[in-house]
Amino acid sequence: MRYYPLKTAFAVFFAIVWIGLCVLPAHASGSSKAGGALRGILDLREWDRYEHETVPLDGIWEWYGSRLLEPADFTGEESRYEPGYIEVPSVWSSHEDGGERLSNHGYGTYRAAIVLPEPLRHRTLALYMPSIATAYRLWVNGKPLAGNGVVGTSLDSMVPGNYPKVVYIQPSSDRLELVIQVSNFVQRKGGLWKSIDFGTSEQVTQERNANVFYESFIIGSLFIMTVYHAALYLTRNRNRAALYFALMTCMIGIRTLVLGETMAVYLFGWPAWEWAVKVEYISASAALFFLLKFIQSQYPQESSRVVVRVSGVVIGAYIALQLLAPARVYTELFNYYQYGCVIPLIAYLTGVYVLATVRKRHGSLTNLIGLVGLGYSIVHDTLFYGSMIGSRDLIPFGFLFFLLTQSLQLSLSFSRAFTRAESLSQELRVLNESLERIVAERTQDLQLANEELKRKEEFRRRLMSNISHELITPLTSLKAYITGLIDRIIPADDPKYWRLLQEKTLFLERIILDLFELTKLETRQIRFDYRETAIVPYVRELVRKYEFDIRDAGIRFGLLVSPDAENAGDRLTAAIDSVRIEQVVSNLLSNAKRFTPAGGQIEIRLDWRSGTDTAAIHVADSGSGIPEHEQDHVFERYYRGSQLVKSKDSGAGLGLAICKEIIAFHQGTMSMVSKTGEGTAFTLTLPVYLASERLKGGSV
Repeated sequence: MRYYPLKTAFAVFFAIVWIGLCVLPAHASGSSKAGGALRGILDLREWDRYEHETVPLDGIWEWYGSRLLEPADFTGEESRYEPGYIEVPSVWSSHEDGGERLSNHGYGTYRAAIVLPEPLRHRTLALYMPSIATAYRLWVNGKPLAGNGVVGTSLDSMVPGNYPKVVYIQPSSDRLELVIQVSNFVQRKGGLWKSIDFGTSEQVTQERNANVFYESFIIGSLFIMTVYHAALYLTRNRNRAALYFALMTCMIGIRTLVLGETMAVYLFGWPAWEWAVKVEYISASAALFFLLKFIQSQYPQESSRVVVRVSGVVIGAYIALQLLAPARVYTELFNYYQYGCVIPLIAYLTGVYVLATVRKRHGSLTNLIGLVGLGYSIVHDTLFYGSMIGSRDLIPFGFLFFLLTQSLQLSLSFSRAFTRAESLSQELRVLNESLERIVAERTQDLQLANEELKRKEEFRRRLMSNISHELITPLTSLKAYITGLIDRIIPADDPKYWRLLQEKTLFLERIILDLFELTKLETRQIRFDYRETAIVPYVRELVRKYEFDIRDAGIRFGLLVSPDAENAGDRLTAAIDSVRIEQVVSNLLSNAKRFTPAGGQIEIRLDWRSGTDTAAIHVADSGSGIPEHEQDHVFERYYRGSQLVKSKDSGAGLGLAICKEIIAFHQGTMSMVSKTGEGTAFTLTLPVYLASERLKGGSV
């Protein structure tokens, strides 16, 4: 089976991931330029982005080399000191003074002024002070606000300190004057070599939190992978690649702790500056060595033992130097180490992966993509820490990308294993397919039969429950009459008692039929014959059917159709079972007739408003009405109002419950409004549509 299309897709995916990882940390700072400082003055009065982003205080600052000046030294009409000018950010060795290049070892004073826009003059502002090489003191408008280490004029008098800080400022005028003393005698670069970001306190705090979040994410990911691969090695002792990978991720995670936001300082309060630099350099060198061993364990036939041994000796020697010598010694040799060892090794490792890819080794293309990303980050950081480009540390992101490619390789390995298993079991699957189909069909038949049995059992249970509940009382009456006839307590020739027996028998029949129908409705065993019906003619026909019977009882009866419904005419349509809806209306008319005296009125109203999707049919009477305390129970099964009880009506209290179930099947509602002595109005609603809209694709 060929994997090249899949690998190509993954290659594109991880290229996108790598670009995202590179862009993400750069975006995290959130700063943008607003013109830049010119000869020590950064004018922000025309800057209109202060509500959205911070501004780096980049540009040309005043520079007083080999002088540690304080704000008091600049008071008066004219300063006693003639300023030079220097670019910020940059290291000292990138500038000249009197034709001679400055040394990275030395001290001096930076000075700049920020002219504030009006909205910022009354807000709390902040500076994001990055790592400054390698000790500094900061004054803002003459007030000492921050510092790292102890600034001195010699190696003996200075104490290095180097981690980011947020400095909050409460401006008292439209101008901020910054004075920064900086000294460095302990490492290979000195000065303000990173941008100082300026903005409101909220913006700078948010920027700081974003940086901490991203670094925490990287550190957490690296240490999780360390634990995972260490556990993998412990469970599979022969897998040396897992051990080397765990050690490599552990080293780069430790390095990230002491770089950038120096999370180690905030989490543990350690280490001192000298040891922090040792940890940074030693962990990076060790990670490179473990990467070399990891790739050798993956592709021993493409690797060179001689290169690995020589590289191990060089890396080991540099680590020994880092352990024994002070930072000012091994940091000065860093560029030689990078160009003479690191970059050639990355080129060698890339060659190993290219050769493995040509030979079609498993996972070689995926590994090559990951190594290219890692190699890019290493080369980038070589130039970054060599002050040749301005960006930020990318090695943690490079290693994270490399880890993702390794995860991809692992998934591809599992994919191959599954493919082999599938090919071996293909014949067995073919033999089992017919049996599986038979079993599936039988299972489906059994499930359908089981569901049908459940429905029938529910129907039987509800029906028996209803019958036992409702038939006891009339049966008791029948038994009493029959017993009386047998015992000759009731005269056998009296037709009154035979009529009572007939009425009770008819009542029993009615109850049984109503219970049977209601139970079938509730258990969804009744099928409705839904047909598209023009509502206005349908309601007119209902009125015509029952008009004679109601008027014969001396009750006025009429129909009222709303203007919109009248105008719609036959186009106003609903999908209904016309027999069942007539059953509902007939029941409502029967109830209205029962409680409306002669001379009263019953009215059917059909309401529909143009543009709506429901129509309402009202059956209103001017009868005695329903007491307020009984109105909440009229739709309950077996409920018989006080008027029915007094009149000894033969109803079982199931009619309205049946009506409500029928309307529910039509996706409609049923409600009631009544007032004692004035009458009752029942309302049922049905979904409707205009026939012309249905043809255009409208919905019911």
